[in-house]
Parts: sequence; C-alpha cells; structure tokens
Amino acid sequence: MTMIRGKVVGCMTTFPGRFDIIRPTVASIACQLDALLLYVNESTKGLPDLSDLRNVTIFDGRDHAGDLLANGKAYLLKFLQDCEVFTLDDDFIYPPDYVTRNLDILRRMGGRCLVTTHGSVVQEDCDWYHELHSVFASTSGVVGLQMCNLAGSGTACFDQRRMPVDADDLLEKVMVDLKLSLAARDAGLPLFVLPREEGWLTVIRKPGLWEKYS
Repeated sequence: MTMIRGKVVGCMTTFPGRFDIIRPTVASIACQLDALLLYVNESTKGLPDLSDLRNVTIFDGRDHAGDLLANGKAYLLKFLQDCEVFTLDDDFIYPPDYVTRNLDILRRMGGRCLVTTHGSVVQEDCDWYHELHSVFASTSGVVGLQMCNLAGSGTACFDQRRMPVDADDLLEKVMVDLKLSLAARDAGLPLFVLPREEGWLTVIRKPGLWEKYS
C-alpha cells in the first residue's frame, strides 16, 4: 500500500469474534473519514463484504505482522504521514458528528493535544495500572473540556505533525492505551476528554479483549 499523506484517517482492528458487528461499526465512521484502515487478526474468513465502502482498506494480518490483538491499529500508522489520525475500536456505533467534534478541538489547539472520548486519571503514586482516580467512560456524559493522563486508544484522535508516534514502539507488548498516552506526554501534549452528552457514543455489547484479559 502507498503512503497516505495529509489526510483524516481512521485505524481500526478486528477479529472473527466481532465479524457479526463489524459492518455497522465501520459504516458509521468510514463516511466521516478520508480513509479507514482495518487490520484483521487471526483470519478474514467470514469477514462481511465491505467493498461498497470505497474508502475502506482491509489488512489481512496473515500478510502483515500476524495476530497483533488491539495493537493492530498501531501497525497501521506505518502507512500514514502527516495525517490527523483516529484510532478506533470495533464495537462502537460512532455518531455522525464524531469526527467533526474531535477535529474541532484538535484544530483549535493547532494539533497540539490528543483528544479522547474514553479517558482516565491515574493516581500520582500507584503500583498497578488500574489504580485510577477517575474514569471518563466512553458512553457517559462529560460537561466541559476535561483533562486526563491516560487515553483510551479506541477513541483517540491526534495530529502526526505535532505528535510523532513510532509505530514499532507502540507494537511492543504493552497496552496500546498506555503507549499512546506516553507518546503524547513525550511530545509535551495534553490529553483532553471530549465534552458530550450521555449516550453520544454507543457501544455494542460483545465480548472482546477487555473481557478476555480481565
């Protein structure tokens, strides 16, 4: 695949356990983007036909880096340069103004931030990743622009020109949320939680990696 430059691009990963919900998820967000890259773990057998969604490119993991779990969306950054990037989960129905509302904040800040819908605040002194002071859950309402220090990579938005990300670094076997948040910190960028009404983002209840590793 040729390098995509200067576009608004979404990066999503999926696996066969989510194939029955992947079409409505992809259809809800692809139309808002210049391009959507979909990394498929394990196998593409049974993947619904998405060919009518002209801006969707499918990456069969078997032809690339293998089974990367959630980090598949990080692998896709190898094909992007100077883009405004959305890292996306495969179990949401994205509202029609999802991209515009994220980009409004990102561009108002000149690209000098990371925007997320799911954000957490990790305690200053903690011994365990899940020692969180507070959580702005993806489906909950948030009043006003809030700050966090741990962004959910399933709902993150950033500008590669302001936040250079080493895809190989993100592919290390560490939670991609943490690696992405550290990349923002290393670039000196704040992490903002998007203001919205409750239920603006809809989750499709389907077991995935979170349930598997919880």
